[in-house]
Amino acid sequence: DPGGPYDAIEGVALALDGGGSFDPDGGPILSYYWDFGDGNAATGAAPSHRYVSPGSYTVTLIVTDDEGFWSDAATTTAAIAALQPNTPPVADPQGPYTGTTGQPVSFDGAASSDADGTIVAYDWDFGDGSTGSGASPTHSYQAAGTYAVSLGVTDDAGLTSTASTTAVVNDALRLSSCEGISVKAVWKHSNRRHAYKYKYKYWKRHRKGFDDDDDDDHKHSKYRFKYGKLIVIGHGQPDSRFILSNADDPEQIFAKRRGRTGGFFFRVNAKRLNPVPCRVQVDQPDLGLCGQADVINAPADCGIEGPDHHDDDDDYHHSRKDDD
Repeated sequence: DPGGPYDAIEGVALALDGGGSFDPDGGPILSYYWDFGDGNAATGAAPSHRYVSPGSYTVTLIVTDDEGFWSDAATTTAAIAALQPNTPPVADPQGPYTGTTGQPVSFDGAASSDADGTIVAYDWDFGDGSTGSGASPTHSYQAAGTYAVSLGVTDDAGLTSTASTTAVVNDALRLSSCEGISVKAVWKHSNRRHAYKYKYKYWKRHRKGFDDDDDDDHKHSKYRFKYGKLIVIGHGQPDSRFILSNADDPEQIFAKRRGRTGGFFFRVNAKRLNPVPCRVQVDQPDLGLCGQADVINAPADCGIEGPDHHDDDDDYHHSRKDDD
């Protein structure tokens, strides 16, 4: 009994089994003779054989018993399929990636595949002279720039494949967009209020000079200066520079670097504000305007400076006297 039928791939060892052979007299089988149908033969109850060409082969087995009798030839078939060449793996580094100097960038090559086996190694080149391994490594870049990142994978048959992507790394102090930047401003009035009386001397301009003898032209006005503070809160990208400006007359009020969380808080006393802004705006170096907000509870004279005044036709001078 040669067993079978058998199936195998060319060049791969095929195990045959004649263990089902027997002697009707109850005696033992002493020898096995195999003909594999391709010009090769073997002995033994369970030989193996490699077919070098695909095709269907007739396998013949003859056995002998302890009395020296030969059996009739028994046959089976061996269907040998052509060996398919090993398919190389496919590297997939995904990307492109973005990051910030000094902060880890997470890479992911888990989408790499091998159609006829498994991937056993991942080798990364991060483009800055550093390398890594594993399906999902991390790497921190120390300088801003665009880096060519390559991933090489190896399958269980030793075949390899390589693919590339890019990593765009921004300087931690330079942002690439205004995304995530917000601002809110509130004017907090103080209970301290002082009124000042201003006396204006008004001169009419004449062709031959000034005339300051006309007391009727003297002006008096009363100006109340309001004390308070401007509270500004918001959020932006971490480790960046924040510039607060008067939105109506974009001049810098204050500048500060954000913390690690990106949150910021400003308290600007009124003595630093002339005028109190009606709106404030957030500016980022290299980006410009990134956010704007009306000042909640802004005084009615927001955006208006103190009582100083000058025009082209008349000259004004003032002196201050505190009210009693």
